[in-house]
Amino acid sequence: MDNTRQQLDNNLRYPPYMTKAKPSDPGAALDALARKFSLENKAAAFRANFEKIEYAIQSGAPQSEIIKVLKEHGIVLSAGTFKEYLRRERLRRNKDSMNSLSSAGVVSSPPSTVIPSEEPPSPVQSSDPSAIDSIIKSTPNLEALAKFHKSQQKKGSS
Repeated sequence: MDNTRQQLDNNLRYPPYMTKAKPSDPGAALDALARKFSLENKAAAFRANFEKIEYAIQSGAPQSEIIKVLKEHGIVLSAGTFKEYLRRERLRRNKDSMNSLSSAGVVSSPPSTVIPSEEPPSPVQSSDPSAIDSIIKSTPNLEALAKFHKSQQKKGSS
């Protein structure tokens, strides 16, 4: 009876769910943890199926149908999230392929120039994130911008 009482006291002080199990193989435990989180993480699941998603898109499947198929298999995404994941993964893979090509000396990109037009820019109706990315990554032609600025100042003073 005394042994049972001591075990009960130990369980109250250190409940079984608070004791740390010592895994014999931490690598297996880490693999299991990675599997658990990768299945729960929508972005990771999307990345794991990206090539098949791209193949479906290239084959002409509507994105809405692809989203339905993903949902049937436990990957629930809104249309906006799907498009954002698609954009990010395409960008990441394109960047990775460009990095591997440029490190091999295959690609060297010339600096891009921006030539301002004489007309004021029209309001943009699209909010395509890739357009913003291309603007941010571009290198402006400072001489053309200076000329444009001078021409705008002349127009304003007359």
